Amino acid sequence: MKNYTRKSCLLPVAVGLISLAGCGGGGTSGSSGTITDKVPSAKTKADVASHLAAYSQGVVSYSFLSYGPKMKTLGTVFFDNGLGLYAKIRLGASVLFEGLYQDQELSLPAGNLNYNTFDVTHSQSGDITVTQGLYAGLTGTYTSARQTSGQSGNINFNMPGVADTVCQFVVQFDSNGNMYGTATTAVAMQTGYSQTEQVTYNADGTTLIAGSDANKCKSSLKFTKTLSGGGTISGTDPGLPAKLTWNSAGSGQITYADGSTAAFTNWKLAN
Repeated sequence: MKNYTRKSCLLPVAVGLISLAGCGGGGTSGSSGTITDKVPSAKTKADVASHLAAYSQGVVSYSFLSYGPKMKTLGTVFFDNGLGLYAKIRLGASVLFEGLYQDQELSLPAGNLNYNTFDVTHSQSGDITVTQGLYAGLTGTYTSARQTSGQSGNINFNMPGVADTVCQFVVQFDSNGNMYGTATTAVAMQTGYSQTEQVTYNADGTTLIAGSDANKCKSSLKFTKTLSGGGTISGTDPGLPAKLTWNSAGSGQITYADGSTAAFTNWKLAN
């Protein structure tokens, strides 16, 4: 197989995203980090699989925010793309309760978000429980408090045998009630792999996420309102950079530098 060498260059970086580089050690590279092979190696695929698996945890944290577009569905049944479940939100005098269900008729319970609200301190806290679906077994806690110009808080949850995830967020709201802000999400997989995601929430409902991990892989992903989208995983491993596209369920395709492709489902790379 012939090797093709190209000089490294700086890729354009979107506002609010970190630069794309990394996934080192998978191929022969010089001091400047040049890629010597466009064909993905076994290590490349393993690194990419780990990166995607962590996104399955980070992305779902958006479903646990008590703010954002879903609050405009108050009292109606809606489908949560992140969890893959139906939901309905009810507000009481001192509680925000979001029931999760497997069916649109709400006859098959699948967990709930049960947050206590405190009007005097403008704060919330409560528990997260998912009993059915892709994230069956997930449990966690949610807290938020009012700041000068918005809300800040933490989402902590565990997926047994999979990962522990911590998300710290700061959000604000425009005159139309649209949420915007930032978050930092840390995912620690039970395999020993770890990933950090820098998140930017936009008022138009889109979300930008820049990920970096223990394998020196870095990614830049853009999500639409429905959580479909596209992005890139970059680095010095053979076959990178790779392009990604996915639907609202987190299933899609990776295209490596040599043009070869691989499918993934719910952020899990196919064997």
